[in-house]
Amino acid sequence: MSINLWPKPQNGMVSFVSLNSINSKREIVIKILTKVLNSSDSELQLNSSNPNWDSLKQLQISLEIEDYFGIQLSDEEATEFYDVESIVSLIERILKNEG
Repeated sequence: MSINLWPKPQNGMVSFVSLNSINSKREIVIKILTKVLNSSDSELQLNSSNPNWDSLKQLQISLEIEDYFGIQLSDEEATEFYDVESIVSLIERILKNEG
C-alpha cells in the first residue's frame, strides 16, 4: 500500500517540498499517519495515543516512511516511534547520520 501524498523525492531532489524543513517533514508524517490510521490531523496532534495504532499499523507506517524518505529503518528504529514528533526526530537523526 503506497500513499500518494504529493511529489516524492527523486534523486535526492524535491521540487515541491523542501525536506530540509522540519515542518515539511512533520506535514508529510501527519499525512502518512492520517492515511494509515484513518484519523484526522487534529486527532494526531492533540493525542499521542491512537486506538487504531497497533503493531500492523506500526509496520505500515515504517514502510511508508522508508518509501517516502528513501531511508532504511532497523527493526529497533521501526518500533521506537509512537507519535508525530518521535517519527520526525527519528527521520532527522537518520538523515543527519547519512549526510
